[in-house]
Amino acid sequence: MEQLRELENRLVLMAKHAEEMLQLTFEALRHEKVELGEMSEKMAAVIRGDERELTAALAELGTRHPEQREALKGVVAVVGHLGRIGEQTDSVLHDVESKMRDRLAFSAQAMHDLTFLFESAQYLLRCAKDTLLTRNAVLTKYIQETGGTLRESIEKFSLDHEDRVLEGQCQADASALFLSILDALSGVIAHTRAIAERVVRTPRT
Repeated sequence: MEQLRELENRLVLMAKHAEEMLQLTFEALRHEKVELGEMSEKMAAVIRGDERELTAALAELGTRHPEQREALKGVVAVVGHLGRIGEQTDSVLHDVESKMRDRLAFSAQAMHDLTFLFESAQYLLRCAKDTLLTRNAVLTKYIQETGGTLRESIEKFSLDHEDRVLEGQCQADASALFLSILDALSGVIAHTRAIAERVVRTPRT
């Protein structure tokens, strides 16, 4: 169906927007530049618009072509997961903006951990975007396995953070932001894994 393929192409663009927002948010954190945060906020608005427009278009298509609903359901699911990735990244952005506004400092280890997670989440999302084009089952397995390893890394980073707090290496306000960012990035990774899994289970039209 030509119209569905067009919507799937728009879905790939939405994934690209989510990846760009994640990159901008990370750059705002790393360089402490307000203007990068503002650019990320604009991308968040683009992603919200993507979600509304694609969901409405898919609903209209499903009404006209009920025989294609199984394929359409998979695309609807991916749109939703990308929307939630945008929301989780927006949550990170708010924490980054709070950090800049209140002039809070993360420890060198905390920044090292976050750099690793941001870069890994971006790469995983890029791989998931590729599954939208290829529906590659091997790539999907890689995303699942890598995402599981990243979840374990987040748990370790959280435990290591507790030690830093008790050793007096971390400010209380900065501690809350660090944990909030960890939680949001965990959500980004979880939704990315869900995208890859759903794509390969969706029948082609």
